[in-house]
Amino acid sequence: MADRFLELVLVFSGVLIFRSLWTIMDSIPIFNETYMHLTFLVAGVVLSIFAVHGLSGKC
Repeated sequence: MADRFLELVLVFSGVLIFRSLWTIMDSIPIFNETYMHLTFLVAGVVLSIFAVHGLSGKC
């Protein structure tokens, strides 16, 4: 039971951190530029591929 509660706390804290970073990034003008959106998109795709590859055990 305690493990499930801690998992819920972890997910909730991740949401709060994500939302806080999103709000901070919205207040900085450079993060509203198109090239920054594309940069973050490419970085997210690359990091996702790296993580999935690492988790699949093929490294």
